[in-house]
Amino acid sequence: MKNQEKITFDYALYQIGLYDAYVSYNNREEPFEILSIRNNFAIGWQGNLATNVSVENIYLVKRPRKVWVHIIESPEGLLTSRVTDYQEVTTYKGNTIVKQIEVEI
Repeated sequence: MKNQEKITFDYALYQIGLYDAYVSYNNREEPFEILSIRNNFAIGWQGNLATNVSVENIYLVKRPRKVWVHIIESPEGLLTSRVTDYQEVTTYKGNTIVKQIEVEI
């Protein structure tokens, strides 16, 4: 967690799946899977232990996202690129996919 930006806990951001939650206490940082929030306490899993944690001790870290960059060649020889969340088949709208690269953003 040292090289990743930590942000203040926001349940809405956590729910959309772009961030992972971590609990911090006693100089330790551990992943925390949140099931629900009640009265400023998060109820969830810390490893294989069900527990509740004050939301003041939770922070979010952006989850790495992988995308595919596709280099596409048209029948006329023009090169373009396209980004998707999945690996493509070998053609795209009649064009040939020359190369596909998986990139973490």
